[in-house]
Amino acid sequence: MKLNIFNASVDTSTFIYGDLTFEYAESLLSSSEGTLGLEWLITRHRVKKYLFSQMEDLELERKPKLMIQTDLKELSCYSLSSYKPICFPFRMQLEENIMSSIIKYTDKTLADEKIIIQIILKKVQGVDWQIDSKLQYHSYISGIELPTKNKVVRSIQHRILEFLQNKEEFFGKNPMIEGAEQKFTEVGYETYIRFAIYGGNKEKRNQLAAKVKLGFSIMNYSNSWIMGIPLNKSRFIRDINLRRTPFVPTQLIMCVSELLPLFSSFDEEEKIEQLMVAPEEIETNENSHVYEIFPRGERVVREDDKNVAQRFNKAFKKLNLIKDTQIKINSIQHGSTVRRINFNLPEGLRLSQLQKSIPDIQTELALSHINIEQGKEPSTVSVVIPQDVREKVFIRDCLENPEFQKFIKNSEIPFIAGIGSDGEIIYDDLTRIRNLLIAGSQGSGKSVFLNCLLVIMMLLRSPKHLQMLLIDPKQVELAGYRKYPHVMDVVTDNKEAFLSLVAMVEKMEDRYTLLAKKGYKNIQQFNKNEKERLPYIVIVIDELADLIMTMPALEKQIILLAQKSRASGIYLIVATQKPLATVVTSLIKGNIPSRVCFTCADGTSYKVALDEVPKMQLLGRGDGLLSFEGIQGLVRFQGALIGRDDDEQDRIIEHLAGYWKGNFKKETLSIDSEAAPEDEDMTKLKRTILESGETRVTVLQKCLGVRSEKVSEMMMSLVDLGWLLKHRSKAKGYEMVLSEDQRKSELAKIK
Repeated sequence: MKLNIFNASVDTSTFIYGDLTFEYAESLLSSSEGTLGLEWLITRHRVKKYLFSQMEDLELERKPKLMIQTDLKELSCYSLSSYKPICFPFRMQLEENIMSSIIKYTDKTLADEKIIIQIILKKVQGVDWQIDSKLQYHSYISGIELPTKNKVVRSIQHRILEFLQNKEEFFGKNPMIEGAEQKFTEVGYETYIRFAIYGGNKEKRNQLAAKVKLGFSIMNYSNSWIMGIPLNKSRFIRDINLRRTPFVPTQLIMCVSELLPLFSSFDEEEKIEQLMVAPEEIETNENSHVYEIFPRGERVVREDDKNVAQRFNKAFKKLNLIKDTQIKINSIQHGSTVRRINFNLPEGLRLSQLQKSIPDIQTELALSHINIEQGKEPSTVSVVIPQDVREKVFIRDCLENPEFQKFIKNSEIPFIAGIGSDGEIIYDDLTRIRNLLIAGSQGSGKSVFLNCLLVIMMLLRSPKHLQMLLIDPKQVELAGYRKYPHVMDVVTDNKEAFLSLVAMVEKMEDRYTLLAKKGYKNIQQFNKNEKERLPYIVIVIDELADLIMTMPALEKQIILLAQKSRASGIYLIVATQKPLATVVTSLIKGNIPSRVCFTCADGTSYKVALDEVPKMQLLGRGDGLLSFEGIQGLVRFQGALIGRDDDEQDRIIEHLAGYWKGNFKKETLSIDSEAAPEDEDMTKLKRTILESGETRVTVLQKCLGVRSEKVSEMMMSLVDLGWLLKHRSKAKGYEMVLSEDQRKSELAKIK
């Protein structure tokens, strides 16, 4: 049975379009009445793009309408909707074309299959949606994470918020979202995004669907996409063919600025292979041989347990979970650390029953632990169990992966996380996920993961493209990178760390001034049009807890950078062994949406790091969870290794310091030593002396709870400031020389 696409007579006109300017697309949206939409047909070697409208006078080439007819068994259908309420906008400016993004993710998987994507837009009449969205947004700003559209329920949310505030369990308001206010001033469109995939088997079609969703994820900002599967496939296809909206109205309303990126395009006849050519190759002198310095992993041969279904059926029957029915295994996916067993839920058995019975199932199967999750298909379940033999993952195997090699050419700061529980490599671009928080107790694999990030980033991007500021309070973790031409400095002193972050905030502001002067919105636009490129800067903080506990003023600088630095090309990677609420505060978390978490000490630590306590038990040694911006839910993965042991890792890091040859100009920071915050003990000492007039070291030492030697040092500093006079006789100690008015004035400054 073939996929037939034939002409049909409907009340919309169809046009073929190539590269629409933003001005034309904006005027098209503004003047549209009735239905307006896009249709994309993607195959292995061709891309067809169509626009349909109830307006017939468009200056575009007219084409017959397309219509789908095929065996529904060979077709899978999907839809995309927003994860959050409409007051949370999608990204309004994109550096990459959405169609190119979809092709990039599907190209490796797409064979003989065909993908048909349809986007329908209907202009919203009136301003009621804008008023409702604005009220929802103000509820979010006041502290409600996900304000509901229902006004009655939202009033209950506000009462709960007031209750928490009165109980002093509420820590602050939510930050404002850039672009949200703009959305409420523009025309809105009901937006329906749906697509169908023909050919291949069902599992292959589901893989392609996940990659289509990933292609759309470049639009993710404060909102993101979730994918649904229609209950009635025949009605879904009929709606596509008739270009009509579903019976149930969408909850997704997008403004013109959010929709414009959907209209940018390229030549429809261009081959996918040509589209994937990078604009420029990475600079290197020995690129073809550099990977040889890394060891390769040894693949563990996995054989599916033929008796696994029998074992599960026996256990389920013994626990009275099933009676006469049998479970049927659909597939077994092997990761390096765990395997995922997927099966259909027998009639009468619910997922909640299985999850409540996990301890008993573990006992029956003689396993240390298992996790039972919802499957990717309707009425399916995935049981995740540990591998009998864990497979080590090395970054060389990931670097040589063809998919990642292609990704390198189309990304700014590529990195590898590791291998997922389904055996697929997990990678991303730091400029896409913004900033990154890494948490994990000692020995969990956190430091190895951080080293992998640094090595891969500095290996794949030249010092002209990428520079780094490393902050290492432990003084040993990041010392091996001092000789790298990318590294501006390795800071080990807490005071210097504060001054460096203050200077980095100033650099960020200087860059914004330069961008505004040149008329650019972000560093990508600047580098695309200017001869003198600005390098990306990544700030790496290895142990956040040590810094925040000893110098609380650092938090403000971190928040400033996390909130504003993205468009200026500055990014944060923050790691901590102690994800405490007093360290990783709500303001820090709110501006670092992407997280990686390895084994932690307790549930509270997981809650702080991931905003939830994971249901699965991590096994340590690089077994982790990640939650990246734009990806829904937690993803389990096994982190990659640089070398077979610490000695080999250190040798590789040392060797790669000389990989990049040439005279590279490093970014400089204007350090202002006077900007350093005053020591907290000194502030307490000043307040105590000014309020009580007490100057005896022994008494002050007891009041402050610090060593007497430190009190003596601070008292000498006050002598130098002209506050105190030191007697020659130790017995007399110090004498206050400030007048009463001077004491009041200094006390007012402190308060």
